[in-house]
Amino acid sequence: MRTLGAVALVAVMVMSASPTSSQDATVAAPNNYKVEFENELVRVVRVTYGPHEKSPMHGHQGTPTVIVVLREGGQMHFVNEDGTTSEGRQEKAGSVRFVPARKPFKHQGENVADTSLETIRVELKTPLQAVGDCRQK
Repeated sequence: MRTLGAVALVAVMVMSASPTSSQDATVAAPNNYKVEFENELVRVVRVTYGPHEKSPMHGHQGTPTVIVVLREGGQMHFVNEDGTTSEGRQEKAGSVRFVPARKPFKHQGENVADTSLETIRVELKTPLQAVGDCRQK
């Protein structure tokens, strides 16, 4: 029985040390990032921040992403893993933008607005050419 408990403890420690799962925004900041839909081509994540709400440090894979602002708008302030800071775009409800692929990154976010901010992130998992190939099948 002790052996089984020790094996389970080691398994939990290994899984929590995994850089992808423990750092992904949907795991590290589940109050702010919720997966709404996922398949082999895309992951759709609803992102919500209340007024002046902060998220813990979390990671993004850097995949090409379409961001749709659903409600209110506002602006985010980011603290990057290395301590540098950056200001997000001034978002408006109903706006849509495309973010090209980039290196994976980690940051902490804060909604600096007096209103809630809600967006949908459509994260592309495959190269754009592969998406075009899928349509031809």
